[in-house]
Amino acid sequence: QLSDHIMVNKSNVARQLSTLENEGWITRQTSAQDKRVYEVYPTEKTLNMLLKTLMKKRIQRCTRLKII
Repeated sequence: QLSDHIMVNKSNVARQLSTLENEGWITRQTSAQDKRVYEVYPTEKTLNMLLKTLMKKRIQRCTRLKII
């Protein structure tokens, strides 16, 4: 489903997901409803990086608007 949504082939998606999982960015779990399907979840590492990025962008925006 992901490969169809982002319009790349399944082997490329599988390879990228393996890399992300090996580097600690995501976890994959077999779906309880369909054992052929993997559910992909962000790790704490990913969520922390996302939070830092969003905070940095917000600070830049506020600084540009002279709110701070």
